[in-house]
Amino acid sequence: MTRSMYLDDALRSIGEPEAAETFQQVLRIYKFKDEPDDWRMESENVREYAAYAQVDPETTSLMLKAADTVNASPALQVITRSHFRAVFLLGPKPNGKTWVSFTKCMPPELAGAVRMTIMLGIVRLIRENHKRENVPEEYTRSTCAVVGRGKNEPIESVVGGAGAYSWKQHFTDAPLHYFHIKRFGFMTDRYKFHADVFKNSKTHEYAIFPKAGIRFDRRGFGLTTQDSPDADFTARFYIEDGCAVGNRVRPDGSAEKELSRVPLDEFEPFITDNVPVLDMHIPGGGGMTPEVSEASFRAAKKCYFDLLPPAQHPRAIVCWSWIFNPNLPEVLPPEANLNKLLKRVHLMPVSSGPTDGLGFVFPKNAFTPDTAEQRTSLQRAIMSYIRKGGRWRCGSMFVDMDEIADC
Repeated sequence: MTRSMYLDDALRSIGEPEAAETFQQVLRIYKFKDEPDDWRMESENVREYAAYAQVDPETTSLMLKAADTVNASPALQVITRSHFRAVFLLGPKPNGKTWVSFTKCMPPELAGAVRMTIMLGIVRLIRENHKRENVPEEYTRSTCAVVGRGKNEPIESVVGGAGAYSWKQHFTDAPLHYFHIKRFGFMTDRYKFHADVFKNSKTHEYAIFPKAGIRFDRRGFGLTTQDSPDADFTARFYIEDGCAVGNRVRPDGSAEKELSRVPLDEFEPFITDNVPVLDMHIPGGGGMTPEVSEASFRAAKKCYFDLLPPAQHPRAIVCWSWIFNPNLPEVLPPEANLNKLLKRVHLMPVSSGPTDGLGFVFPKNAFTPDTAEQRTSLQRAIMSYIRKGGRWRCGSMFVDMDEIADC
């Protein structure tokens, strides 16, 4: 059993009192007491979960050392178990910017192993959730394997609100049905992006309209609504005389400045606010060939159609990411896998700032053109584009489930 103490005192003892504000109040106002669901980091469980998550032997050895270090310190036991509770067991989920780094009380490499070992505890929760829902073992293992890649996530990503802890909250939220299927991760959601899609059921043609108020540059690409001095027009959308009227989106993801009309007796609402969709997540790493991407789409369709009742079947796969920046053809060569992926999907505009998403490509520090590293060909291509005056942005996409072949 851990020695009873307050979380704030434990954090103060390792030199990180500022991290206390990240935790839910219930974890701070009572003295810590062991609970049955706590992740205790026993060596036997660390070995088992690491093997299941496909963690390499060298990292597993370091995680075992991290677990021994934690279990030798009452303060570290309180902090790590509270950490696990805060992210994976309690609600509402925190989205803090000051997660415990552990770097003030141990070497950086060991501190990173402690953070990863905290996340390793969700292997048990994932397996329990998936077993209840009869999820194929293949997808349980592949979902857990994403946890095993945590050693490659820098401290900024782990600490930040969009980092490893925050994202992996979804893995244990049963109603979301988050599964990693082949190359991509997927979870059920209700649509809430910046464009609406109408579909002609006879011709299978799509009419995509940005939400009213989205700003666009002179080429029709999306900008932020707050700081866009180069904005050329603002999207409009309304219904008039049985038609949807708005700035229709072209296949390249840009919006037309002139308004278009589509008759609603031919084009029915397809992807609009609150309809069921699959929200796709793209873990770091390459290998997104057309064949691999399509295999993920097909497997995801089968998995969720088998799992969910027909009324809850997602209409489409959707994703909001820098990877769907509609200007990537100006950044990368035509044969690049990312450009091939853009041609497979239907692009939609989003309100986006000029550095949105770059933290995933340049993860070490807050992005600035003067300090951004240029170690990879992708980093060099993006920096060349920006220095030549190119405007960076994010984008979004959808893939109609009817366009995905059955397995």
